[in-house]
Amino acid sequence: MFRLMNKQRFFGIAMIFCLLASACAPQKPAEQQPTPTFIPTSVVPLKPTYTVARGEVVDQFQFTGRITPVNEYPLYFQSSGRVRKVYFNQGDEVKQGDIIADLDGIDALERQLAFNQLNLRRAEIYLEMAEIGLRMFKKSTPKWTLNYTETLTMKEREVELAQLGLKETQLRNEEVQDIVDQSLLISPADGVLISLSIREGREVQGFQDVAVVADLSLLEVSASLTSSDMSRLEEGMPVTVELFGTPGEVTTGAIRRLPYPFGSSGNTKVTEQDPTTRVSLDRPAQELGYKLGDMMKVTVVIERKDNVLWLPPQAIRTFEGRKFVVVQTDTVQQRVDVKVGIIGGDRVEIVDGLQEGQIVVSP
Repeated sequence: MFRLMNKQRFFGIAMIFCLLASACAPQKPAEQQPTPTFIPTSVVPLKPTYTVARGEVVDQFQFTGRITPVNEYPLYFQSSGRVRKVYFNQGDEVKQGDIIADLDGIDALERQLAFNQLNLRRAEIYLEMAEIGLRMFKKSTPKWTLNYTETLTMKEREVELAQLGLKETQLRNEEVQDIVDQSLLISPADGVLISLSIREGREVQGFQDVAVVADLSLLEVSASLTSSDMSRLEEGMPVTVELFGTPGEVTTGAIRRLPYPFGSSGNTKVTEQDPTTRVSLDRPAQELGYKLGDMMKVTVVIERKDNVLWLPPQAIRTFEGRKFVVVQTDTVQQRVDVKVGIIGGDRVEIVDGLQEGQIVVSP
């Protein structure tokens, strides 16, 4: 029995020892769960709103142009050839009839013209002599004189032949003069030679502009516009004019001329040569400090309305030709068709569909 008790005590001590060893062993740390990523709640951006207001709506059109002479004359030779002599420089003042340049061969043509002038004078003298002979015969010869009728007829034929000779000489003279004129570049008016693109010895083509004479005492604005732009304008429309890109004095003027077929003038020959829109100034350009070639900004008021409903252009939506807005009430948004009037740069006239004070949501 004693041996049984010792055996039980041994097993008990061994069990305690195992428990103590287990308690003293290092513990494996527990696995940590990953921290979830924070996802913020998306914020729906608020769309801007606009209030239907009442006021002025202005439809205006702006374009640029340059200071240009009112009267300018493009010049060209009427025949092709080599430039013989240039008598003026760009910037020189010229008078009406001044020869600016001529072509080779002009010397021979001028000699031929001088020779023809002599022949013309000779033909005039022959005619005068024939007319004098006829008058003297009629005055001094009685009608009953022998061969009176035959002699009278001969005298009359002499006058007729002299007339034909003079006419023939005149035609030859005019023919040579025309050839001379085709070889000359002549100023058609007093002014300044503002452009000259020829040199002595260079070839030129007939009917191709090589110079411009202008009257610099009268200046205006010249602009090249598209057909759609010109269709919005009328001659006589008032405008404001100022130097482009430079703050300064603003002056007034008017649309002086629109090219054919937009203008009232039926002279297609002029408009074909100058297809520009011309704007006159109410004050002299020189007085305002404007110089030839200055770039100008021109503003034209096409239409103006006061005390009308309006919205900014970005508040109006368009779909398949239909114009509408989204009106915001206390609880809902509602689509409303609108009819617009004139359209300005930052305001659009609302003719029908809305009332003053209504709130419109932007697209």
